[in-house]
Amino acid sequence: MKIKLCAFVAISVLSGCATRPADIKPTLVSSSVYAGKSCSQLEAELYRTSSDLVPIMAVQHRTARHDVDGVFWLGLPVGSMMDNTDIKAREATIGELKGNMDAINAARRKGGCVAGTL
Repeated sequence: MKIKLCAFVAISVLSGCATRPADIKPTLVSSSVYAGKSCSQLEAELYRTSSDLVPIMAVQHRTARHDVDGVFWLGLPVGSMMDNTDIKAREATIGELKGNMDAINAARRKGGCVAGTL
């Protein structure tokens, strides 16, 4: 009984942890959204999206790191507990931005704008 209770508490605590940004999957966005744009327009859109993505990923990374440390030392996901924003909404935003990055890069490849991707 004691082991089952400890396992339940551990699972409950860990399920409250923030997801690492690298583990958040991109939301599917069609590259047709960016069809007809010039290479310079796609480059500007890529820069803007990347500029939006980098800081939000840094916050998510910090929250997830604090969760891991908190669970290790205190048994509590302190990063998620101290974060006053909706973590699931932030994770969804990261997924959307990653999806947009993928779609922009696909449009750039289709348009012959670049050999690689950012």
